[in-house]
Amino acid sequence: MNTECFRHAMYFGLVLGALFIIHFMFSISDIWVISSLQFLMKLVIPVVAVYFCIDCRKRINDNLFTYSQAFRYFLQLFVAASLICSAFIFMYVKWINVDFLLELKEKTFDSMEKLSSILGSFNITESEMEEALNNAYTTNSFVSSNFLSNIVVGIIVAIVGSFIVRNNKNQS
Repeated sequence: MNTECFRHAMYFGLVLGALFIIHFMFSISDIWVISSLQFLMKLVIPVVAVYFCIDCRKRINDNLFTYSQAFRYFLQLFVAASLICSAFIFMYVKWINVDFLLELKEKTFDSMEKLSSILGSFNITESEMEEALNNAYTTNSFVSSNFLSNIVVGIIVAIVGSFIVRNNKNQS
């Protein structure tokens, strides 16, 4: 795989990163219609990634892609997109909506309290819950977990998508 494929992945990683950002924005919306669009984005992102990989195969790689080449392309694409999205999320929680993590922590704490009252065998004290949430909802851990979840999605799409995209025979 040549540097042109890498450039292609980085360029379209920006587009996929924008889709990741839209997915994130849909997920934090309080309006149920908009937040339900998050499901649509979960379908669109893999389809768009496969399209970009096929585009690279046809335009840059003479319509030839082995499974490993396609897999590497998908990983490059998703790493670029995840970096773009993580940079946005970092800016969002650090400077745009500084109370976002506090609100998320409070919602999670309330949900955990309701769950512990329903499941009486939940042996976690309030202080233990609060400490766990304080550790989980720091800016760095939130951005890192989002980055890693996007990479995991990328690996899953790469495993399946590489079978779809691979083409070992030139069909000219």
